[in-house]
Amino acid sequence: MEKQVVALRTLHPDTLLLFECGYRMRLFAQDAENAAAVLGIRAQQHKAFLEASVPVHRTLFHARRLVHAGFKVGVVKQTDSVAMRAATKVRGAQRKPLERCVAEVYTRATIPELEGSEEDTDEVISCARYIACIVEATVHTKSFFEQSMHNLDEEMKRSQAFSEEVRIGIFMHDVHTGESKFDEFEDGGKRQLLQRALDTLGPVEIVLPAGKLSAYTEQILDNFVATQSNDTAGEEEMQSCIRVERRNLSAYPKMGILLSQLMEDIDIKHAKRNDLDMTIQKRLRKQPSQAHKYRELTLALKTLTDEYEKILVSCRAILKKPSLEYATFRGGSMSDIHHLIEIYVMGMTCVDILANLDALCSLATVAQSYPNYTLPEFVDDSSTILEIIDGRHPIIETLLEGSSYISNSVFLSSSTTLPGSLLVVSGPNMGGKTSLLRMCALVVILAQIGSFVPASRVRLSVFDGVYTLMHRSASIFSLQHRNLPACAQELTALGSISRNATKRSLVLIDEIGFGMAAHIAEVVGVAQMLYLVKTVGCHVVFATHHTSTIQKLQARLGVKCQTKQLEYHFHDCVDAEAQDMVTFHYNLKDGIASDSFAIETAKRAGIAPHILERARSLRGNL
Repeated sequence: MEKQVVALRTLHPDTLLLFECGYRMRLFAQDAENAAAVLGIRAQQHKAFLEASVPVHRTLFHARRLVHAGFKVGVVKQTDSVAMRAATKVRGAQRKPLERCVAEVYTRATIPELEGSEEDTDEVISCARYIACIVEATVHTKSFFEQSMHNLDEEMKRSQAFSEEVRIGIFMHDVHTGESKFDEFEDGGKRQLLQRALDTLGPVEIVLPAGKLSAYTEQILDNFVATQSNDTAGEEEMQSCIRVERRNLSAYPKMGILLSQLMEDIDIKHAKRNDLDMTIQKRLRKQPSQAHKYRELTLALKTLTDEYEKILVSCRAILKKPSLEYATFRGGSMSDIHHLIEIYVMGMTCVDILANLDALCSLATVAQSYPNYTLPEFVDDSSTILEIIDGRHPIIETLLEGSSYISNSVFLSSSTTLPGSLLVVSGPNMGGKTSLLRMCALVVILAQIGSFVPASRVRLSVFDGVYTLMHRSASIFSLQHRNLPACAQELTALGSISRNATKRSLVLIDEIGFGMAAHIAEVVGVAQMLYLVKTVGCHVVFATHHTSTIQKLQARLGVKCQTKQLEYHFHDCVDAEAQDMVTFHYNLKDGIASDSFAIETAKRAGIAPHILERARSLRGNL
């Protein structure tokens, strides 16, 4: 038994272990001492260990008290019994200790509620107990110019530890209710969004990745953990008092108003006193572990002050200057900081100029190094034109180095008398519709920042904005919009485009209808296109699979609506294994695509062949 205790406590050094021994749960060594202090039970020396015990049927009750006191509790259960060993009839089996293992581990987030509690269930306030997992990635650090002006040590110069702006991912889960919440956001140096998320959801446990987080994030987490009190030995009594006070406030509403006014008066009184020592003492009462360190530092500071005074008295006598006093002198890092303050504005202006020069040099290098890039021609008249001849997606073209990239041409034109134009692009899934839309956006943006563009010829007007709604990624809304459904996210984006687009804007929309029924998607798509083209009068490139949507737009917009499809070839073979074979040509031509070829897309995405075969058979029956 003692060997089992030593082995399991070695494997779980941070866990308080309760060992099942017959009808008692026994605790050993330091675990017994800690449990005795929290539970108010007796611990006594027995053989090699200090021991304490509680009844088996009260295990969960005592485990909850230990968890609320700040311990992680493990329950070690017997994996066999004397009766089971007797049935095996193995020689000497009954003389060996029973096998045991850690079967359950309880923490503040995983400890279950007590069943059959005598508490008034109508008055119990249920609250979520989240486990939070937090990760971060550096987005922006202090610039080299700023860091070089400071005499920072090597640890602080590490970008991850000294990062100001980071991208934070947070996932919270309640194992009791199955509820999960998650978010991803960029946060500044004060980590206000992270602080707000922690304060709003109040996780009881936090899981952090291996390695070092940034100093600012660690500070926020340390402060949050410090405010979570572990002194809950009297939690049941406190909850009982809260329930009584809630009943009193319900019966006497005026009492709540008076108490609120009283609390405000108390806060004002303490603020006016401006007592730093009282504030420190209050913090130390919340963090008893820091009190001893604070006393040591206070004593050391007093000793240094006394020694300085002795030296000052000696210097006054030697120099015969009774009025001699110390003067504060700061060098090193402080001198660098003062120097930085003086030249900061000029220095950051230089950084901006160098950044602009670097960007211009890069654009010039592209113009000189890529002969298939051309200088765009801007049209200065009342009409709005976008003409791209043999345009290419610059990033995909680079990735396909050594392969022949298939270029496409786009032409959109409108005038003051006939504003607005629409190009509807259809075609198979993975046929290149999204790349075509992004090519249009990149060509316009590159042209308007002064760059050569990847095309044979480009003529365009000056656009005041490029508004896009592309394929939805797995990005997550902030916590305050965590309940916003996917359909509402898309409609919110469309609403923003409708409010901000003008007749000199370029709008690129890749599908409408995420999370909607087919007929609803058709209605929304037609209405949105009609508004942008007829009312706003802007240029729109719209990719869709809905043939009926395209036909309705043609009927209502007439010559303002162009219909193009990305060319493909369908192999209609007799062999079952060769069915639904589609070759994508990626060429833009007139017409409307007849099918989206989703099964072929699923095949390219790696869906199992037997699933695809089942889909083919169902397609003919549905």
